[in-house]
Amino acid sequence: MSEPLWYYSQEGRECGPVSMARLVELTAAGTVKPADLVWREGMQEWTPAGRVSGLFATPPQQGNSPTPAAGSKPWQFSLSRVGGDLAGPGVRLAQALMIFGMVVVVAARGCDLVGDRGVSRLAARQAGARQEFDDQWDTKRLQVQQSLDKLTAGKPSLAPEDQKEANRLKAELNDLTKQQNDARKQLTEGAWRDLEIASHSAKWDNAAWAYWRAVLFVSGAIAFTIGLILVGFTSQGADRWIALAMLGIVVYSVFVGGTAWNGGPPLTP
Repeated sequence: MSEPLWYYSQEGRECGPVSMARLVELTAAGTVKPADLVWREGMQEWTPAGRVSGLFATPPQQGNSPTPAAGSKPWQFSLSRVGGDLAGPGVRLAQALMIFGMVVVVAARGCDLVGDRGVSRLAARQAGARQEFDDQWDTKRLQVQQSLDKLTAGKPSLAPEDQKEANRLKAELNDLTKQQNDARKQLTEGAWRDLEIASHSAKWDNAAWAYWRAVLFVSGAIAFTIGLILVGFTSQGADRWIALAMLGIVVYSVFVGGTAWNGGPPLTP
């Protein structure tokens, strides 16, 4: 009867078959560690290598080696079962999907921010132009008004010369008001109108592009999620649990709670 062959698992990959002697060499070289799972025909389930007698020089401290029993080889999830030895490429694919998804998500959110800031910038230019115009004319009228107040302060009646100056200052105030209204009308029909059109156009363009940024965001989130799934269900140890925890956060934030959408630009302005 031929010697039973052993299989061992490392980083989600099923390796083997190897002979018992070869498996002992792998344990001595540190390739197979006590926590790695091993199996041979006749065993009911995979078991840590440290629990198999004869694999390590130091006797195992946890229990005895499992008693072989008749049965078929237990199923263990491995990318190698999906078409050959794909565990290595599968890990690289998961990493590539996670990196791609993260970059796309950040790019989509960055485009949202840039679009919103562009709309705010044009609106601020429009408001700033009007405010600057009002400040300039208010300064001119204030200077004339101060001169008129100084001339008439504490005087129940004015001398003819002072009255003439007061009338001139009042007329100048009226002229300034008329000039301001004329200038406002010209700007409203000219430069201010151009700024208003540019502001409205940017607002509508930003809302239109928000659809494609949302598509980009969802695509990146899906790619990142698939990468986490591959890592979570093909890795072992801390990597697996970290990936599964991140997967739960992503699924809730994006697809359940929708908190990842908060702060995005509205699709209609």
